[in-house]
Amino acid sequence: MLFDFQYRFIIMFYGDIFWRFAKNVITLQVITKNLVHTNMEEKKLTYQDVPMGYPLCFNDECAKKACCMHYQARLLMPMERYTGSAVYPTAWQDGTCKCFREKQLVWKAWGFTHIYDNVPQRDRAEARRHVKGYFSGGNGPYYRYHHGENRLSPKQQQDILGILESYGSIDGIRFDEYVLDWDFE
Repeated sequence: MLFDFQYRFIIMFYGDIFWRFAKNVITLQVITKNLVHTNMEEKKLTYQDVPMGYPLCFNDECAKKACCMHYQARLLMPMERYTGSAVYPTAWQDGTCKCFREKQLVWKAWGFTHIYDNVPQRDRAEARRHVKGYFSGGNGPYYRYHHGENRLSPKQQQDILGILESYGSIDGIRFDEYVLDWDFE
């Protein structure tokens, strides 16, 4: 079943799905069969979800360890792993952790098939160059996000829509696919 929402929303997740008004328009097409996981209890964090090089926290005394991605990722670390990035004890300053990342699910996106639809034809090549430049790695990263190998965080989605907004209206602009995934950024 396909739901087509054309309202001004950013999708936020915490227990249930909440919709909040936002500055930019994001048109979503959500195929419900793809939304198997609707909350953190149903979508279990696995070590395969943790990005390579993600800093792990070893502070067993931290009061926020139950809801911190760095600590939860460390709990999933295989015994065969001996080295890697870590959150240092110096991150704990003035009663707070400078590296704290709340364990939460967010809507990530990929695919650029229709994001240039509202850009005038004469400006499309330049707009595409600016979006490619956002990834600061040339064509490779751009196409990995376009083909779904990588997924755009909500901040990256807003940044790209901000770039496109300088070329015209972003009303009705959407990315090709959206998926509920863990927030490591």
